[in-house]
Amino acid sequence: MYTGKLLSIGSNPKINKSDKSGKGFKTAILHLSPFKMSGKNLCPNASKGCIKGCLNTSGHGRFDSVQDARLKRSRFFIEDKFGFMNQLCKEIEAFERHCEKRKLKPSIRLNGTSDIPWENVNIGKDNLGWTLFSLFPQVQFYDYTKSKKRALSETLPQNYHLMFSRSEVSTRKDLKDIISSKNNVAVVFKNSIPETFEGFEVIDGDQTDLRFLDPKGFIIGLSAKGQAKKDTTGFVVNN
Repeated sequence: MYTGKLLSIGSNPKINKSDKSGKGFKTAILHLSPFKMSGKNLCPNASKGCIKGCLNTSGHGRFDSVQDARLKRSRFFIEDKFGFMNQLCKEIEAFERHCEKRKLKPSIRLNGTSDIPWENVNIGKDNLGWTLFSLFPQVQFYDYTKSKKRALSETLPQNYHLMFSRSEVSTRKDLKDIISSKNNVAVVFKNSIPETFEGFEVIDGDQTDLRFLDPKGFIIGLSAKGQAKKDTTGFVVNN
């Protein structure tokens, strides 16, 4: 049984930058163990480059205590999904109150280090179709995903923003399909963020993590961090 907190507030440098951006949002983030570290694949669309360059060990993630907590949360989710979702709902309620007192709008990133299709995760054992998004309509949820299908889905909840994240196996057609649908694509660059990539205009995405506020139809450029700086797979664009 996991007895710690599921959501983290104020522990992620980029999230903290978002909170100080003057956009009026406060962000909480859920970190689980990526890929198959927990015994179950929580990143089903991960490429080799994505796995090697994962941000899981960046920042506070380099500490054993943080890795242990992420692993315990993941096993809680896998072994007792009802208990996990019940606790997560209570923490979201508390986070909403926290934001309301400070006159801030709540935003939550559920896949800090995972790629779970939360739109398909029901709350409760009765499978009535209730999700976090329907239960908390005033919260802006957002995530990055390696799933093109999810990123292009027309049935995502209105308060759930998904951005497709390019990997070394992505094609130019993938980028074109996403951008043509008036969505954006996140691309990680090794040296500096260019003005264009593959013929598409690039916007600097390092200023905040509030991806749901980005104008549509662009490449969102991100700087390589942690293990991604050593990437040789093509996951990180060496420009």
